[in-house]
Amino acid sequence: ETGDESDGETFRLLERNSGEFVPSVENDETLSFEGEKILLERFAMSSNYSMRGLSFSGYLILVYDETGKIIAYKTSHERLYENMDKLKKIPTGKWMDKNCERLGPPRPTSKHRPDWMS
Repeated sequence: ETGDESDGETFRLLERNSGEFVPSVENDETLSFEGEKILLERFAMSSNYSMRGLSFSGYLILVYDETGKIIAYKTSHERLYENMDKLKKIPTGKWMDKNCERLGPPRPTSKHRPDWMS
């Protein structure tokens, strides 16, 4: 799962999970799991400033067979699948651009600072 910076063009890897299962009638041929709850906050320093924070932006689900070959996938954004090799290298909680290149955390710009700080 990824989060989108509210006022920017950076994303944060929110969660990574994996599990194994054998599709059967008993499990409706599905695997489900619930990760830790993640609080996504959006805020503004005052009504004069733009929003900061994160909002949910997407997911990538990969299904492998016993040999390690991807046999199915589902994603909210095709770019996540296209860049999955880079995405695999990004640690949970770290920032990236839309091509899954790792970045440092976003920094406020002048429009996020009070006038007296400019």
